[in-house]
Amino acid sequence: MNFLQIVEPIPQLYSGVVFHIGRLPVTNSMISTWLAMVLVLGFVFFLKKHINLKSESKVQTFFEIIIEAMFGLLDQITSDRKRSEKLFSIIASIFVFFLLLNTITLIPGLTAIKVNDVALFRTATTDFNTTLALAVLVVFLSQLASIQSNGLFGHLGQYIQLKRVFLGFKKGIGQGFLSIIDFAMGLLNVMGELARVISLSLRLFGNIFAGEVLMVVMISFLSFIAPSLLLAQTLLVGGLQAMVFSVLSAVYLNLALGPVSDNIS
Repeated sequence: MNFLQIVEPIPQLYSGVVFHIGRLPVTNSMISTWLAMVLVLGFVFFLKKHINLKSESKVQTFFEIIIEAMFGLLDQITSDRKRSEKLFSIIASIFVFFLLLNTITLIPGLTAIKVNDVALFRTATTDFNTTLALAVLVVFLSQLASIQSNGLFGHLGQYIQLKRVFLGFKKGIGQGFLSIIDFAMGLLNVMGELARVISLSLRLFGNIFAGEVLMVVMISFLSFIAPSLLLAQTLLVGGLQAMVFSVLSAVYLNLALGPVSDNIS
């Protein structure tokens, strides 16, 4: 008996082009991203309608528990509630957005919709363009946070330490050569920022894409036993990856803001 009968197509690395806007190809991962954005906005309006400071409903209590849990996680990263409140809106938005991107295609029948033999929706985070763009955005936000905290020249001084070289040679030859090492370390910090982009984007892309492939193979292998368990596993992995990306984003932004004692308002 042949158990491994793969009836679903294995996900490909590139997204399918659904249509064009001028010369811009619109892919199914882009459409999934737009759908996730619409759902996030709908979620915001839903919360705005159901949250009332004067009276509490069951919906409000449920979301308050989730929000407090997220604040607790941020407090462990920042060690400061004021900073957690400053980062909360960004990190919570990233988490909700990525959770939707990772799991939106689990909606029954959504991936079956096709236009010109191309699936209309695809898990957006299985497209490296999506994860790369969002990783660049997070690192860019950390740069802005560092500039806000340290000033433009203070921020640039972390990467180009010419002043330290000048002051080092002014103190002596030995200090001068040590300052050259510091200058080289500053240039390595530039490479470190690029490494953050690669790490964030590839980690999410690799895990979600591998999960999609594994789910297709395992559902074909165990289609007569427990496909629902595999779908639950995909939902769990999508949630965990959204949390990992959000936590790393919070860590980078927190580091960019500098020590807590220097930012007391």
